[in-house]
Formats: sequence, C-alpha cells, structure tokens
Amino acid sequence: MGATLAWRGWRVGRRLAVVGGLLLVAWGVAQLPLVAGLSSLVDVAAVLEGLRVAAVAVATIVALNDLETSFVAQRHALLRTEVDRQTVEARLQAHRENDQQRAHEARSALTAIEGASTMLARYQAGLDDDGRVALSSAIHAEIRRLQHLVDAERPAEPEPLLVNELVGDEVSLSRGQGMAVHVDVPGDLQVFAERDAVVGVLRNLLVNARTHAPRATVWVTAALDNGEVVVRVGDDGPGLSAEDLARAFERGHRGQSAQRPGSGIGLHVARTLAERDGGSLTADSVPGQGATFELRLPAAAGVARGLDEAH
Repeated sequence: MGATLAWRGWRVGRRLAVVGGLLLVAWGVAQLPLVAGLSSLVDVAAVLEGLRVAAVAVATIVALNDLETSFVAQRHALLRTEVDRQTVEARLQAHRENDQQRAHEARSALTAIEGASTMLARYQAGLDDDGRVALSSAIHAEIRRLQHLVDAERPAEPEPLLVNELVGDEVSLSRGQGMAVHVDVPGDLQVFAERDAVVGVLRNLLVNARTHAPRATVWVTAALDNGEVVVRVGDDGPGLSAEDLARAFERGHRGQSAQRPGSGIGLHVARTLAERDGGSLTADSVPGQGATFELRLPAAAGVARGLDEAH
C-alpha cells in the first residue's frame, strides 16, 4: 500500500512539474518584448538562461513520461506473463492430483478383484450360495468402477442407491481379506448419490481401518438424520493422536499407527468423493479407544419424505 501511494504521489508531482515548466516557458516568452528596453546585458542574459533552463526541464519531463509509459507497458506484460504461468501451474497441479486419485482408485479396485477372486477359487466348495453371490457381485462392481475410471469423460450421475447393498459388497471384500466387520444398516435406507463415489468412500474407510487397526473389530452402521443418511465406520483399534486426527484428511499424510505401506491419500480421496456428492466426511477419535468416521449424504427423495411424514 505504501509503495502504491508513493508511486501515485510521484506521478502527481511529475505532472505538476510539467505544468510548472510550461508556465515558466510561457513567462519567458512574455518577457521577450521587454528585453529591448533592458539597459543591462546581464538582465538579457538572465532571461535567455531562464528560457534555456525551462526548455531543458520540459524536454527532461517529456523524456521521463516516455520512460514511464515504457516501464508501465513492460510491467503489465510481466504481470500477464506471471498470471499465465501461475494459471498453467495450477492446471498442471490439478491434473497431477486427479491422475493420482484415479490411480489410487484403480489400485484399490484391482486389489478388491484379486481378493474376491482368490476367495472364490480357494473356498468355493465351502461357500454357500449367498457368499458366492456376494463375492461375484463385488467383483462385477469393481469392474464397473474400472470402466468408469477409463471413461473419464463420462459425467457423474447421482441416483437413488440402497445403502445396505453398497455396504454389503464392500464388507464382503473386507471380510475376505480377514477383517472382522459387523454391519447394522436398514434394508430400505437410500442415498441420492453417484455410485462409484459412495463405493470409493466406503472402500477407503475400510482400507484405512485395515491399515491402522488390522486386528481390530470394525462396525458399519447407517441411519437417517434430518434428511441425510449418516454412515459410520468405526473400530476399536489404537485410535488417532491429536495431530493425526487434525491432519487425517490431508493429502499425503500417513498416521503414526500405519502398519502397511501406502500413498497417504486414501482419506483425502474419500472426503473429495463425499463432497463431490454433496456430502461430508469427518473423523472422531480418542487415543487408545478406536476411531470413527462419519459420512453424510443426501437421502433419496422418497426416504426423506417418509421421515417427514413419520414425524
């Protein structure tokens, strides 16, 4: 602010100097008729010297004005170049983060397919019909997710989705990887969201539990709350420190309790997907007493109306 005021003050002062110089020249010209009546050559020389100084001053000010015009033009050009550079860098960074997110989701889908396929091949004889259907359904869901990632230009399409079906597919895959998961989700509860986004959030939350609390018991619950579906994924593991809780959704952050390698972007991706669907994702934890993640999404219209009518 101070530099701007100084710059403006200099410009005003320069303009006043131009006016003063022109007035000085005008004064000198007005004195010319009187030169003939002067008796002293010294007075004549003084008038002529004044005219010369005024002319030099005006010429100098004009030159400074040209220099300022050139300087301002160069400054504007540099500012445009800097803005263009920052714009390009921001776009490149956005592309890099988007590519990292898609790569993370693709790896997650491939891991799920591998786990479910291994279970089908290894335990096929011991699985009942429900178990085989659940694993097959999960595999098909992950294949659809991969197709969506490949077809990046396809816009997201929110639709009514049964929460218990989405949770069931993800829990089947997690159980197949050795996790103890308990589920309490009403059968008729629906969200209005984009399928792959919800699946991505649930997947990342369950993978996060397996990473930070591999021997803990995990539970998934869902309920309706004021027109929103609230899905909670909690565990009885070691929990999060105050620092890890504050940075839980920070891109690239890996908590102190992480027991598996990873990129540290899973929870960041989960929150991004939740917000993309008009929802939210928060975390709560007490060290030594586990952690709970709460996903809120818009309820499907019929579900929300039913809640209003019930009250």
